[in-house]
Amino acid sequence: MNCLYGRMGLRQVIVKYSFLLNHEIEKLSMTEDLTIKDIIEFDKFDKSLVITIDNKEVNLKSSVPIAAAITAYARMELATLLLDESLDILYIDTDSYKCKQKITELPKYKHLDHTDLGGLKYEGTFSESLFLLPKVYGGIYKESTSQFTKVKGFKDKVEFNLLKDLLMKNQELKLSQIKWYRDMLKSEIKLMKTPYILKLNDNKRLIDIKTFKTKPYHFVCYDPENQIKNK
Repeated sequence: MNCLYGRMGLRQVIVKYSFLLNHEIEKLSMTEDLTIKDIIEFDKFDKSLVITIDNKEVNLKSSVPIAAAITAYARMELATLLLDESLDILYIDTDSYKCKQKITELPKYKHLDHTDLGGLKYEGTFSESLFLLPKVYGGIYKESTSQFTKVKGFKDKVEFNLLKDLLMKNQELKLSQIKWYRDMLKSEIKLMKTPYILKLNDNKRLIDIKTFKTKPYHFVCYDPENQIKNK
């Protein structure tokens, strides 16, 4: 789903942002092919930020039905392996598995050993790995002993040993990174050092530190409208 096929859900709309003078805005308002969505004026600048939508027929080669079919089919393929009790799956993402076995070497899954849509590409084997949170994991490659870590929302690399420290209860990792910030009102782009706090949380699953396992949330009695009266 992370290839060109997944772009089938693009909206057939083109939005343009322009800095224009007042007389340029008046001239633009006479154009039938454009619709002015918003005008942002500035106190210290002569020009204003004009947001327009192109009224011309746009052909971005996208299709919502095709996009829905692709994502639904991908979930069906992922679910087949996820429900297979013979596989020891440690982690699953939108387009990948982390498993104790090499899936494509198993007889019933050899047909998935290809690089086309729906296939599985072997990435490598970890001698040691850790999967903390969704899109937060890492490991040490068995062949090269090099490290690989991924932390969602953090651009720089994180040492694998630092992720291991987060297994201790109430531990947190304080990081920082340089991010770009756009100030549309001042027409500026700033580089700022921003903090990034990484720690375990129970936002999506219950975490048991003692057994290193997670469990899904279950609602014993879901009553959003409070229709069930306590007796």
